Amino acid sequence: MELPRFIKALVLSCLVVIGCGGGGGGEDTVDSGIATVRIRNTPNLIDIGDTTFVTLDVYDIIDDGSIILKIQAPEGLNYLLGSSSIELGGSQVIRDPDMVFNSATDRSNYLVYFVSKFELQERNNLTLRFQLTGENPVANGAIGVDVDLDNPNIPNANEVEVENPKFSAEDETAIKVIR
Repeated sequence: MELPRFIKALVLSCLVVIGCGGGGGGEDTVDSGIATVRIRNTPNLIDIGDTTFVTLDVYDIIDDGSIILKIQAPEGLNYLLGSSSIELGGSQVIRDPDMVFNSATDRSNYLVYFVSKFELQERNNLTLRFQLTGENPVANGAIGVDVDLDNPNIPNANEVEVENPKFSAEDETAIKVIR
């Protein structure tokens, strides 16, 4: 009598696992439809005054044109001026963000890069590197990225609103700043 009950439990367990997908697959990238993105930083735990190195890989960029890279960081982290570079097709260019601002709406700092179709040329990938400095404690923060298409009919200065950046993280990485 115990064997049929065991078999029923085993079959039920298998169905639950199949229905739930069986757990995470360890995928480190997110496909936004515009591009596939991955963001990471090292170290993830810093003291005030220390720096974390952020790397953002963007690939499989669609051929429709220019893109906007929006990076969101907690208020306790500030962009280190002159630390940013974009690598396109093996060439690395030192380039500060086109916009750096703090949004009072969500109490976050933002870095915004407009990458034109001309800059991308025939390439469909890029790597962005920059540094953030811990200025104030951050308990359990995240650095996130959002990739959008750049509308050529709207001036870049008007395309991202400071008070409403319309940010939806497609990938993020953990950060903690301690005293």
